[in-house]
Amino acid sequence: MVSVSASLLKTARSLLAPSIGREHAYQELLLCGDEEADMRGADLVFCDSIAMPSVVSKRKVHYQLISAECMSELGTILTPDL
Repeated sequence: MVSVSASLLKTARSLLAPSIGREHAYQELLLCGDEEADMRGADLVFCDSIAMPSVVSKRKVHYQLISAECMSELGTILTPDL
C-alpha cells in the first residue's frame, strides 16, 4: 500500500490484516513530497490518487477514496471563472 496519508495506511492495515494471514506479505510506504516509489518487486500495489503517478510497479491498483463524479465537481468549483 502506497499513500501520502498515514491515516489511510493505518486503515488499510486494519482492513487487510484478516486477508493477509501467513501466506502473504504486507508492506506500506508513506510518500512525502515529490519522491518516487520503486515497487517493482511487489506483486500488487494499491495506491491512492496522489501516490499513483509516483509509483513504479508492474501491477498497481488505484484505490480511489473519492468518486470520479465528486472529483469533477470539486474541479468545477475550484476552477476560477475566466
